[in-house]
Amino acid sequence: MNLKVESTIQLCLADEVMYNMMDEEMAKKLWSRLEILYMTKSLSNKLYLKKQLYGLHMNEGKEALSI
Repeated sequence: MNLKVESTIQLCLADEVMYNMMDEEMAKKLWSRLEILYMTKSLSNKLYLKKQLYGLHMNEGKEALSI
């Protein structure tokens, strides 16, 4: 089960993030490391995420969102 969860998480990561996570062998440790790196609740992170959210728009005639 751990291998399946770990593989699923790794498949969802961008290449540059995956490169930093290759050492982790347990899904729980991998998830914890991702939380530490990307779930900070600082003001700058919140502002960045809001900017990303408000920058989303749908191209006319397409189903995919683009930034």
